[in-house]
Amino acid sequence: MSRVFKAEEKVIDFLQKKMTYIYLFVALLISLVIRYFCFSYVSDDMIGYLIPWYDQIGQLGGFKALNVQVGNYNVLYQTIIAMLTYLPGSVIAKYKIVSVIFDYVAAVGVFLLIYDKDKKNSKFLALLGAIITVFSPIVFLNSSAWGQCDAIYTSFIILSLCAYKKEKPALCMVFFGLAFAFKLQAIFYLPFYLFEWFRKKSFSIFNFLLVPITMIVVCIPAYLNGRGFWGFISPYYYQTGSCDKMSFNYQSFWTILSDSREKRLEYISTMKVPAVLITFLILLSIMTWLIYRKKELNERGALYLAFLLAFTCVEFLPGMHERYGFGVEILSIVLAFKDKRTIPLSIALNVLTLITYGAELFGGVMNITILGIINFAIYLTYMYFFYRNLRGIVPNR
Repeated sequence: MSRVFKAEEKVIDFLQKKMTYIYLFVALLISLVIRYFCFSYVSDDMIGYLIPWYDQIGQLGGFKALNVQVGNYNVLYQTIIAMLTYLPGSVIAKYKIVSVIFDYVAAVGVFLLIYDKDKKNSKFLALLGAIITVFSPIVFLNSSAWGQCDAIYTSFIILSLCAYKKEKPALCMVFFGLAFAFKLQAIFYLPFYLFEWFRKKSFSIFNFLLVPITMIVVCIPAYLNGRGFWGFISPYYYQTGSCDKMSFNYQSFWTILSDSREKRLEYISTMKVPAVLITFLILLSIMTWLIYRKKELNERGALYLAFLLAFTCVEFLPGMHERYGFGVEILSIVLAFKDKRTIPLSIALNVLTLITYGAELFGGVMNITILGIINFAIYLTYMYFFYRNLRGIVPNR
């Protein structure tokens, strides 16, 4: 059998040496093509909310519209919509391109959370985690099909955790402030930072002032166009008061009692306040136990805790939409690389939410009560693994 030509051999050798980069390029290209084809889908939210908001802001003069509240999203997102009105192209495409950009920002954050320069093959595993993130159906359906902005605030949450990992509390709080400026759901991660401040005493409570300062800075364009103080905080106020269901398709604990389709008003009026109080008690119990037992948290333990406290919020708070667990589901991917026992849990968690996405976007069939039971079992299993991690009973990656 004849050998290949020398020139041919050189090409093959070059390709073999650069195979990782070639793979990343091809994977990136495929992920973009997937998102391009998803752009053709127009969701009910796009028709009923996002496009009308865009049209109204455009009619009011773009940035001039920042003096009034348009829609129910926060001022920073309204500022982005105002910027989009000055750009050419399809309204739908512009919305989705913004969200898609942050799919990749989130993937970079996942890479940074997984990467550990002191561990063998860490760069490969971190790259794999980033690739899994951009190819997660939850991620690309949320941005390129649904046109939602959950990837934006989640990206800043992940970058905030990256800064915390690097022991840069000021930068951590700036990123957290950006996340909070986009969506109220960023508050799910506040208990973690408060607990770490109280436990470690490695940064000052004054670092938390960077959160409102960051939010004020990004609202300067709205302030310059006549927006008042109430105009900045009113979206958060109205979002907390818009809960008329115990669950908006998220597979929370309360779907075990009822799927909320029958006796909706009676159910929410009875259980709304108890649900908030129970959530608070669970969060407080976890943190009190850690302090009482004087449990030290390594990097993996801190990530576990951030994940579990946020998971507790979406699991037990009332009025959770199917998209509110987006950050938890992304962090579950990171945890899967930190603790291989959680790989099945991460897959199951993402599949459950994918079912709810399918029901919302494409009319898929689901039994939210069964999903709620499975999700609660996943939550308890994560708690068990966290406990074992604290005791040092955890396998190597």
